[in-house]
Formats: sequence, structure tokens, C-alpha cells
Amino acid sequence: MSKFNEFYDHCCQKRHYFFEIKKCGNEFCEICQPLSGDKQMFEKLANFPDPVPGNENHYMPFKEIYGKETDEKHRPSLKSKSNNNTTDSNDLQRVIKIIRPL
Repeated sequence: MSKFNEFYDHCCQKRHYFFEIKKCGNEFCEICQPLSGDKQMFEKLANFPDPVPGNENHYMPFKEIYGKETDEKHRPSLKSKSNNNTTDSNDLQRVIKIIRPL
């Protein structure tokens, strides 16, 4: 494995809406090297959260999910993509009538 790939797998988080690079914070890490800044400040930094559903068809506020483990399963574009893949039989009948009128 190349050094770049090792670094990418170790320090990077790729999501649909963002790309994050963050050192692990281990002072003996040979992949991302020791921190050069304030260790206490670094320990307060969490990974960027993915969208998480809240109440009334809204997403939870950033301040409520920051610092919690999230995933992409609730991302809006993924949900609309799966909704677009389902075809209602009435819609299909309308399309057929438009293409080939009776």
C-alpha cells in the first residue's frame, strides 16, 4: 500500500457532502505524525456529522449531533434517489397514455 493510501485510510473521511482530514492524535503515529498544535484543543474536535432526522421532517441541529457517531443513511439525496426508483403504477399508466393515446 502506498504512503498516500495509508494516510487516506487512516486520516480521511469521505462522505457525499464533505471530505474531512483529521490526524489521529497519537504522538507516536508514523502515518500522520505528532500534532503540532494544542493537544487539548485537538481533543475537543469531533468528526463532522452527517444529517440526522429530527422532528417534523427537519434535520437535527448541528449542536445536538456534533460529537456523535453518524452515517450517511439519512442523507437527503440518497433518500430522494431511492424514492425516484419506485414507480407508482398510476404514474406508469399516465406515461403510457401520453406516449400512446387511446
